[in-house]
Amino acid sequence: MDFMFLVFAALVCVVGLSSAAVHVDSKVSKENVTGAIISRLLAPHRASTSPYAREHPIKVKIDIYVQGFGRLDEVNMVHANSDQKFTIDFVSIQAFSVEIFLRQEWHHPALAFNELPEDLLIPMKHVGQLWMPDLFFPNGITSSFHDILQRNGIVRIQPNGTVSSSTRLTLRLHCQMLLHHYPFDHQECSIEISTYAFTNDTMILQWRDDDAIEVNELDLPQFELVAIHQDRCSQAYKTGHFDCLEARFRFRRLVGYYLLQNYLPCVLIVMLSWVSFWISRDSVAARISLGVTTILTLTTQAIDTWYTISNVFVFAALLEFMAVNVLTRQENEIAEEQVRLEDEDEDHTADATPNAGCQQRLTARDVDVTSRVLFPGLYVVVSVAYWAYYIRK
Repeated sequence: MDFMFLVFAALVCVVGLSSAAVHVDSKVSKENVTGAIISRLLAPHRASTSPYAREHPIKVKIDIYVQGFGRLDEVNMVHANSDQKFTIDFVSIQAFSVEIFLRQEWHHPALAFNELPEDLLIPMKHVGQLWMPDLFFPNGITSSFHDILQRNGIVRIQPNGTVSSSTRLTLRLHCQMLLHHYPFDHQECSIEISTYAFTNDTMILQWRDDDAIEVNELDLPQFELVAIHQDRCSQAYKTGHFDCLEARFRFRRLVGYYLLQNYLPCVLIVMLSWVSFWISRDSVAARISLGVTTILTLTTQAIDTWYTISNVFVFAALLEFMAVNVLTRQENEIAEEQVRLEDEDEDHTADATPNAGCQQRLTARDVDVTSRVLFPGLYVVVSVAYWAYYIRK
């Protein structure tokens, strides 16, 4: 019995060792085959040769995954260096930054193989030996690869010779912004992708499909992404026509930040100017200093339409006091004239002049009383019209 058990155990060990050896041999064999294919495909006369054929231009399919957006800068100082003899230092531009995964796919018949049924992964150290589309970003300012630990990229070759690559990039791009309705504005920024040397007779760029632009779920500071469009932006130059793809992103500015930082302080300043309606008409210095202070406070801000409206109301409050001051001085002159005439002839002026002075004094007071109701009411009406107009925009 013990002898049979030992024989069975020995057979199990032999079978296990044999299967492990077969597995190791299979793995080693696959690695050898893969290495041989890579060596053959990366031969200089094969890998670096363009897949262009006269009757068939190269078709490069592109799709983009947006990992995240940076700031959209209306006016920003950007430092751009060049390795050439000249250097562009700090320039003021409108720009935005974005982090993307740029994926490309094209067919290269010379890279087809049949030794393996699966895709071939090319190590990044050998990618430089492959022919790659000469893409660039026409509206780009700066760009950089991600190479923490190692360069973030991958290249696969299918058995039929189809090559696909994916690269992680951070881009800073020009973005022409329209600020007429700021801060109720919508901005549209784009990523333009074009070929540098190949005309559209040689290379054609295509979006992979109708949903070739994918955006990660993200929150933007001060903006909300509301729409994405795929388009073409082909250009004609003296050297020929060059294909170009454009990914357009439409952003809507979030108003909440500006309500607290700009609109609310502005409303409080305008309301502060109304305090002068309750200050005595004889306190000239106090009323003038209050009006001038509120005007100077507003003119240091920059949201044009709203601040213009607020400036008008603050300035009107100052003009109101000027009118009241003129009426008050006329009243005082009449009162002084009354006193003088009374000294000369008490019987002649006792009944006539007081009525005129009293009437003038009531008119000046009525201006202040009316302004206390008219200014706030009119400001509310104009504010409602302003918000209704720009929110519809």
